[in-house]
Formats: sequence, structure tokens, C-alpha cells
Amino acid sequence: MVTGIETVGVVLAILPLVVNQLDAYVQGIETLKGFRNKRYRRQLEEYSTRLGTQHAILLNSLEQALEGVVEYEEEISDLINCPLGSFWKDQAFQRKLRRKLDRNYDVFIRTTTEISRELQFLSAKLGLDSSTSAQISWDDAGTVERELKKFKDIFSKSIYNELLSKVEGANGALKTLVEQSRRRETTRKLRVYKRKPLLKYRNARKHAANLYNAIVNGAYWTCPCRASHCVHLRIEPQSLDEDESKYQTQECLLPKLRMVFASKSTSTAKPSWYWQEVETIPIISEPVATVPLAKAKSASAVVTKNAGPHRRVTFAAIVESTLETVPWPRVDNLPAPKQISNMCSALCAQNVDDKLLGSILDRCDPVHRYNVYLTDKVDSDVPTKTLADVLESSAKDSFRFNIANQSFMLSRHDRLSLAATLALSVLQYQGSWLRPHWRTQDILFKTPKSSTPTLLDRVYLSAHDVSCPERNETSQPVTAVTSSSSLIRCALLFPLALSLVELSLCTPLSSLQIPEDADPVDAVSDLKTAARVLHRVYAESGCRYGDVVDKCLFWPDTKNMQLDDEEFQRTVFDGVISPLLEDLKNFEGRDRIR
Repeated sequence: MVTGIETVGVVLAILPLVVNQLDAYVQGIETLKGFRNKRYRRQLEEYSTRLGTQHAILLNSLEQALEGVVEYEEEISDLINCPLGSFWKDQAFQRKLRRKLDRNYDVFIRTTTEISRELQFLSAKLGLDSSTSAQISWDDAGTVERELKKFKDIFSKSIYNELLSKVEGANGALKTLVEQSRRRETTRKLRVYKRKPLLKYRNARKHAANLYNAIVNGAYWTCPCRASHCVHLRIEPQSLDEDESKYQTQECLLPKLRMVFASKSTSTAKPSWYWQEVETIPIISEPVATVPLAKAKSASAVVTKNAGPHRRVTFAAIVESTLETVPWPRVDNLPAPKQISNMCSALCAQNVDDKLLGSILDRCDPVHRYNVYLTDKVDSDVPTKTLADVLESSAKDSFRFNIANQSFMLSRHDRLSLAATLALSVLQYQGSWLRPHWRTQDILFKTPKSSTPTLLDRVYLSAHDVSCPERNETSQPVTAVTSSSSLIRCALLFPLALSLVELSLCTPLSSLQIPEDADPVDAVSDLKTAARVLHRVYAESGCRYGDVVDKCLFWPDTKNMQLDDEEFQRTVFDGVISPLLEDLKNFEGRDRIR
């Protein structure tokens, strides 16, 4: 007995036979001299047209249902043209169709079963099967008598009319189910497309916090020269990912963070190394059976540093709960690399042919270790420039068209890319690598060589001095960045708003201030300046960019403004980050400007 999705094949096999048989009746009636009743002929033509229409609707619905289930258009044609073929019985095919139709699958099967049952009943009445030819010999008296009797038996009792109404109703329901499934699939893909990047950035936030605790505040700097060492986190210029399939793999959610270890030259000694860039890859080496004690104490919180007996620099708490379902790469068969005990010694002893320095881990999250790979090494001082310096020179050179300094100027594309990058950095690194009250002075560029046309090749968050291990024993995390004034609606996004203004106008905020903006509180003075020139931002960068700046300056909702709050993360991503990414996408010509 045919069951399940195989009933679709039965419908596809029987329905054309019935349509062809009705057409044969219409053509045969035209040849009969004794059968001139136009009413019967019109009735047959009407039934044939209605059933032919249902056949076309069914084919269209099935083509929609099969899109994405099979890879090639030829396979769809094979399924429709060979309705009783083995492909309809293929288990892999049925699983794919079930996955696409989701909760509509069972109803889809019941509806096609109903259509199949009605058509089988009619075909039995007409004496049809898959091998029956629709050709009827109307010259044979016995054939004519048999077919006329069959015709009168069916239509005199309105059996066919009722059956056709049932087929039309079931086919209409089938069409609705397929269309609704397609709409649901489109909506689901859109949700996934929006959610996956956010999950990726939450993941990066978790790893960034772990690495900050391990490298900046950890026990890896026991060397006597640690006071001369610092570390920069590299941030990549962002663009919008259009291919949603990128977010369907584990690797896309795996942040490979890059950072630079630098040594400062002193008047008394030459550093043993100058500038080494590394890439860190997170690895989980064993499953987590129970919740560790460190996690109960906020495993992902950033350890803060004491600058003295009464001063403390505090950072925001880091997301921890959203990472529990993120897949982690496991290394079960490969031996773990040697754990680094002294980062300075590991950098000094680095062999050119050996790119793996070793592994490190955060004491608060010992399950996840990080393999450290050397990617770049410079054996001399590397000059850097801050974003504030570059904006200053860009503002001056834009009037003088100083060709000699073109490599230090920011194009509009550069500024749009930086705007999106900084917005994402707030979501990923605020509270760890990104200082709570950061400004454009905290964004660094590696000074390009003459052959490098743009500053955006290497962008870093400003240097963090490494700590003595014993200084972190009494450090405690905090949960938010506090504002210096009640006029600052959202202290987390206020530095971003100021930076976006400066990037839009390609001018430092200090150059835009007038005496009326003065205020004893620097943040309030900056707010006055930014609000006053906001109309210029709209004129220079457009409504979408201007709306983002306005939202960051005057955040409409003051509830749960902490980056460990998932709803706040989603609001920032949708209202701040996505519009900036779309602006960049439009500028690059990869979307129509709306």
C-alpha cells in the first residue's frame, strides 16, 4: 500500500490520465451523430478544464515544495515526469522535504493522500490505470455503448462534480501549505541570518575577555622587563557578510583574535624583541561535566587593575550565558602544545620555522585554552599613529591637497569601514580591550610603508600594559560603565557617538568646539559639540548614519544598558551596527541605495 510522500507520485500518475480521458470523451462526442446534446459536451469540457487547472496548480505547488530539496532543476523534472519512480521512496529525499515543510509536512501528506484517494476512486469508475491508454475507438459500437453507460452512471449521480470539488478544496489547501512553508522558511532564514552574526560577536566577546584576563592580567609576565612590554588587540575593518552559509559552520563562529606584543625602547637597555604579532585560536580539550567554581564567580568577568591604593580602573562585565550552546573545537587525539609559562621568554626563543609558540589559558576559565601562533615579526621599533592624529592631518591636508601625505588620509570608504568596525568593537571588546571611556586616541594604526596604500591594513586598540600577577588577587569586576553626567544617556555608546561624528566630518571634536560648548564636565562639553554639529553629520553621511549618531547620543531606553544583557546586545546590533554595515555595503555598490 502506498503511504507517505509516495502518494504524491500516485496523484501525479493518475491526474493526467483522468484529464486525458475527459479530453478523449469531448473529442469522441464530437464524432457521434446520435450524441448531439450540447449540454453534456459543455459539461465535459468544463470538467476537463477544471481538472486540468488543478493539475497545473498541483505541479506549481510541487515545484515550489521541491525547491531546495533537490539540487538541480532536472531532478525536479524527473520527479514530476516519473511519478512512480524510486526517487519518491528515497529516505534522504523524504528527510529533506520533511525538514523544509517542517510542521506542515504531516498535513501535506494527509492532503495529498486525500487527493490520491479521490482520484483513485474516479479512475476506478472510469476503468483507468497507469497502463490504460486514453485513446477510445469511437467507431466500435460496443465501445461507444460501454463508454456512454459509464459516462451516464457517473454524471447522472453528480459523483464527478462532488469529487472534483473535493479535489479542488484539497489542492487549494495544499497550495496554501506550500506557500506558507516557503514564507516561513524565508522568515526563518532571515532570523538565522540576523542571529548568527550576533552569536559570532558574542562568542568573540567571551574569548576576548578570556584573553584579556590571561595576557594583560595573567601570570604570563614574570620577566624583570615586563614594565617595557605592552599588548595591542588588532581589529579588522568590517564589511557585511552576505553569504548566510558562512554562519552554518563551526569555524565561522570561532574567533581567531590577533594581537601585537610590543616592547618599548629605554635609554638604559635595548629590548630583546620589538614587535611580534600573534593569532590565538581557542581550543576545548575536555568536556565540562559540572559548573566550575570559577564560573559561579562570573567566569567571564574581566579582572580589573589597581593603579594604587585608592584608584581603580573598572570595566564592564562580560557575557557568559550566551556561549553555552556555541560549538567549540575539540582536540582529542592530538597532543596539546606546551603551555607558555613566560610570554617574554617564548617570544625571545621563537624559531623562525616554528610558528606555534604554545598555549595559554585564563585562570577563571581553565577549560578553554588558546593556541598562540606567530604571524608577523619586526626587529625594530614600529611607528604608530592614533586615529585622532590621522583625523587631524586629514582635516588639514584635505584643504591643501597634500599629495605627499595621502597614505595618512582617510577616504570616505575608510571612514565608513572604521565606523562599522568601531561599533562592532564596542559589542565585542567593551569592558576588556576597549577602555570604558575610549576616544579616537585609543585607536592605533601601524604606520604604512610606502608600498601600502591604506592605513586600514593594520588597526589596533591602544596598548595595555601587562601586570604583575600578584596585583590581581584583590581585583573585582563591576557590571557597568558609569557616566560622568546624567545628561549622558548611555555611557557605553557615548564614546562611539563622538567617534562617529569625528569620522563623518573627518575632524577632531576639539576642532569643532566653540566657546558656548564649554562645561566643567568634559563629557557634557563634548555632548554639546556633537549635538550642535549633528545636522552636519546628516548632511555629510546621510540619514541612516545620522540616525545612528543621534541614537548613540540620546539613547531612548535607559533600561538594562549593560553589554551582558542579551536584549541590549540585540538592540545595539539592530539599531547601531547593522545600519552602519548597510551604509558600507551601499557605498561598495553591493546593494541598491534605498
